[in-house]
Amino acid sequence: MILMKKWLVMGGLLLGLGGYWSWRGVTAPRPGEAVANQGREHVPVGTSVEYNSNPPTSGPHYAQWTKRGVYEEPIEDGYLIHSLEHGYVIVSYKCESNCEGLKTSLKNFYQKNKNKRLVVVPRLSLETQIALTAWKRILKLPEWNESQAEGFVRTFEN
Repeated sequence: MILMKKWLVMGGLLLGLGGYWSWRGVTAPRPGEAVANQGREHVPVGTSVEYNSNPPTSGPHYAQWTKRGVYEEPIEDGYLIHSLEHGYVIVSYKCESNCEGLKTSLKNFYQKNKNKRLVVVPRLSLETQIALTAWKRILKLPEWNESQAEGFVRTFEN
């Protein structure tokens, strides 16, 4: 009888701890800001679309998407948004001069995370130096911060 009570107490504690950790995971603040959903409609390449964020986090996009990698040239939003729809995180950056340090940091970040759905791409119209996007989520950074980027990728990738 005493052994049964011990097992019941231990089982109750384990259930309580599991419930606490589950609740904590659901209620923990998520990195970045939520952005209203603009849908996931496919449109022909070249279609002009007005998005509700820069870079966009959802909305009409092309049927093809951008594969993981580090890109040297900007990529049209229509391809990038489709990648977001498939669980990718996009790291957009704007660099006007002396960019080699930033580019090296971003390439190193990609290499650490190369098995993840991650795209690193320049964006000339960016309002800040760095923006990370996921489906309906954005994190804008005035400068590169690897720990914040890791948290965003860990939370939203795939």
